[in-house]
Amino acid sequence: MRVRIAVRTRYLSLAALTIWMGGIGCAQGADGPAPDSSPGGDQAGRVTHNVPGFGGDGPVISTDAVPPHVSLETRLASRTVPLRFGYGRPATPPDILVWDIDVGPDGAGLPEGSGTVDEGGATYAVKCAHCHGPEGEGGVNDRLVAAADGSGPRAIGTYWPYATTLFDYVRRAMPYDRPGSLTDDEVYDLTAWLLYRNGLIAEDQLVDQGSLPGIAMPGLSLFVPDDREAYRHVR
Repeated sequence: MRVRIAVRTRYLSLAALTIWMGGIGCAQGADGPAPDSSPGGDQAGRVTHNVPGFGGDGPVISTDAVPPHVSLETRLASRTVPLRFGYGRPATPPDILVWDIDVGPDGAGLPEGSGTVDEGGATYAVKCAHCHGPEGEGGVNDRLVAAADGSGPRAIGTYWPYATTLFDYVRRAMPYDRPGSLTDDEVYDLTAWLLYRNGLIAEDQLVDQGSLPGIAMPGLSLFVPDDREAYRHVR
């Protein structure tokens, strides 16, 4: 009974709030601002206002509805949207450089630096093992290591098509709780250790921007380029 009364009281409160807000809307409609008939305004029946934050000289926005298919240029010409909202600033080359870190399958975009299996193992134990398991066998997150002969489950060595993708992803997205915090050398170290653990490189191989693109990945054969002419317009 107590719960039922509480629920009914809640709905009554919401109903009262809705009626109250509706009354405010009606009052504003009845006593609100009159249509702007000034020379700088619009014809009778339209209400205009300056966009907050622009002062008296800011752009004037009309409450007239504009069909959604009307172009931005038309909206700007009819003064139904401001030229700008005053937020942010132009991105500078240093700003863009921080985010422009993608690496292509051919190694384009790889930074300077290098990594070794030994250093990668030490870094992995501190920054990766708690999620992916001590040896990359998986934990609270995905398995990273499997037999390179394809007999095991999907992992880096059995499924990923390019070794450069490993570097790219680790640098951008890992560790999970601090993505982007690894140095380039740490990423090379982790890449080397993971490739070694998957049986793809020797333990003493140095991994850098020259050697990484040349490491063959068994998973490449599992992917087929989509060269269908009929679907090119979708890309």
